Amino acid sequence: MSQEFFYNGFIYKEFRQTDRYEKFYNILRDLYEGLVEVGVDGDPVLAAAESYDLSKDGKVLYSLYENASYNIAILDSISIIEDKYDWALAIDFSKHESTGAFWYRSEEKMEPRLGQTDIDLGMEKEMPLGIGRRVRDCYDQMCSYNLEQPNQNVAHFIIKNPTRSGIVARIQTMANSLYGDIRENLLHTDVLPIHLLRCKLSFFGVSKFDPRSRLWVRNTMFQGAPLIDDFGKPLCDDWHFPIKPIFTAG
Repeated sequence: MSQEFFYNGFIYKEFRQTDRYEKFYNILRDLYEGLVEVGVDGDPVLAAAESYDLSKDGKVLYSLYENASYNIAILDSISIIEDKYDWALAIDFSKHESTGAFWYRSEEKMEPRLGQTDIDLGMEKEMPLGIGRRVRDCYDQMCSYNLEQPNQNVAHFIIKNPTRSGIVARIQTMANSLYGDIRENLLHTDVLPIHLLRCKLSFFGVSKFDPRSRLWVRNTMFQGAPLIDDFGKPLCDDWHFPIKPIFTAG
């Protein structure tokens, strides 16, 4: 069986039920340990590798996460998390309300939607927006791994824990940015998507918000921006700043 056949996920159910499949899987697991793993449906999914491609001669070429350094010591990575993600470590995820919500993508509009944990369906399709919880889980696993295997680097950790490769890459990248993450628990029962909408839409020129519920907001974009008839005329270029209300005596 070719690599192309396997890594496109076309392993037939009939083949899975044979002894040959178990031997076949064990061989591939040993060859590509850490880069891929077996998903819940039995198909291979990417783990430490971000993507892969097939060369003309049939070789599988893997690409690791961009900007991720796998040569950093585990202890240094733990220090980075404690310094830059202290807000995530301060959250008690053992409380039910701390993980009372989950995010999924709307099939109709392909937009993020909010569900209630253990109440709404679709948790198996949860989007990885709970950065705080992912950082916490990664941190706990790194600490345990460092006790068992001291003086190792991130590469060894990723090989043994391939599902952590994405969050490790994010931590290393966003740790250098002051505004790289929303420093809040987006999985809390009382999370208000409207705050996220206000933040996101402000990047697109929205300065006037009219909340219609806790889930969505009506807005005005580019208020005060010049119109076509204004081009070529003297213009104050501070229109993109919110207009301060003026209160007059009634």
